[in-house]
Amino acid sequence: MPNANTGCYLADRVAHIETPTITALAAVIGHLQQIIANAGTPDQEAARGPQPVSTDRHRDYVLGNATQIRELLDQITAPYEA
Repeated sequence: MPNANTGCYLADRVAHIETPTITALAAVIGHLQQIIANAGTPDQEAARGPQPVSTDRHRDYVLGNATQIRELLDQITAPYEA
């Protein structure tokens, strides 16, 4: 079994048994699950950074990144849905 060193401990757990795409998706799922488990309220999250931001700015950033993630997932899954 090869010693995977992807730089991501979540990907390294499955890299030796999955294709690169599945490995990356499994790691993303793990990271998203960690975010869910550790996230506070929007106000708490906005204040957690080294330079706190307004709740509105934090919300815009979170929603903008979520939109980008959905768009990228659509690009990944499109060939499989054809």
